[in-house]
Amino acid sequence: MNEIHCTVLGNVVTEVRSATTRSGHHVATFRVASTTRRFNREANRWEDLDTSFLTVAAWRALADHVVESVGKGDPVVVVGRLRVREYVDSQGRSALSVEVEATSVGHDLGRGRSSFERVRREPSVPVAPQVPDELRSADDEPAASEAA
Repeated sequence: MNEIHCTVLGNVVTEVRSATTRSGHHVATFRVASTTRRFNREANRWEDLDTSFLTVAAWRALADHVVESVGKGDPVVVVGRLRVREYVDSQGRSALSVEVEATSVGHDLGRGRSSFERVRREPSVPVAPQVPDELRSADDEPAASEAA
């Protein structure tokens, strides 16, 4: 299957939200604004052009790291798979959702400093999560309760 891979540089414009799916996977989501800039030679200055807003979704361990490391206003670099989905909004109109399923997220070091802390993972034996019968599902939709 062909996929569109992309790199987005921008600013985080929402708080990072985290949730756990019914199958026990962690997901973190946030919105990024990326503005095209061009140098206007006649005016001898940089000018902002269009701004694109994208939703970023990070899964599993990356989600945990994003929750602990990224905040609203941070300049970030996001690498991942681009997803464009059509849906019908609450007023019955067709709309598009643009999302990046992140494979990597980091601070944009061209715009500031950051420090890195390596996470050591302990080897573990997989244990099946205990999920109540009413929450059992094959899909990975977020569960009703979300953690902030």
